[in-house]
Amino acid sequence: VPGEPEQAQPADCPDVELLAVPGTWESSPTDDPHAPSFLPNALLRTITDPLAGKYGADRLEVFTVPYVAQFRNPQRPQEIPYDQSRAEGTERARAELAAKHDHCPYTSYVLLGFSQGAVIAGDLTDEIGTGNGPVPADRVLGSVLIADGRRQAGVGRSPGLSSGNGQGMEISLQPATGLTQLIAGATMTGPRPGGFGELEDKTAQICDARDLICNAPL
Repeated sequence: VPGEPEQAQPADCPDVELLAVPGTWESSPTDDPHAPSFLPNALLRTITDPLAGKYGADRLEVFTVPYVAQFRNPQRPQEIPYDQSRAEGTERARAELAAKHDHCPYTSYVLLGFSQGAVIAGDLTDEIGTGNGPVPADRVLGSVLIADGRRQAGVGRSPGLSSGNGQGMEISLQPATGLTQLIAGATMTGPRPGGFGELEDKTAQICDARDLICNAPL
């Protein structure tokens, strides 16, 4: 538009980056973020593979966050604690968003997460929507959280769930967080303090009403 500064960025920048954060046991810290192969039938690949096939790399770049994605419990005592796994996934996702935005200031973003990955993607959506994230809120087209353990009734959009349904397990079990830390190294962090801020209407919570991770009793 005449009078407005020209917007330009390097030619290798995509129009949109889709940041996908896999669920527990569906990723590895050594997996290739642009060609993940750790679990070929991982749930998020049913979304990301068709999208990557539909759009060219100049239009859409899919970055699947590689992290340990484990959850130590009595049946899997050799695995790392949930808190450690979640922190690693969050840091790697945040670092990718920050690096991409620094190199590609006009690229837009979609966040996608499943299970533990939905908690991570939801926390980043909260950070961004409240002005504390690695990219500006106006560069995020949307966020899709599948089976989010911090799902809060009335926060974001929850298609298919009535207001009388439950909430994420990390909210319901927050009073027992000392026990969950002892058993699984898992801190139940409760509701996100800022909701999703500016991204409230751009965040979709996909939750099967029978799934106690995202729909635990109040």
